[in-house]
Amino acid sequence: MGNVFGGGEQSLCLSNGGTEAFIDVLMPAVSDLADDVWDYRFEALLTRQDQNVMGRGTVGFDL
Repeated sequence: MGNVFGGGEQSLCLSNGGTEAFIDVLMPAVSDLADDVWDYRFEALLTRQDQNVMGRGTVGFDL
C-alpha cells in the first residue's frame, strides 16, 4: 500500500512510511514560508495528509 502524488505529467509514488517522512519534513518548511492564500491552502493540504492530525485510517479516504 502506498501513496501517489501527481502534478502535470510527473508523479511520485511513496510507501506509507515514506509519505509520513516526506510530509513531516515539508510541513515546517511550508509553514515558515507561507505568505499568500495559495501557500496557506497548500499547507492545509499537507496537514490533511498527516494521520496524527486527521486520525488513523482517514487520510486519503474517498467515498
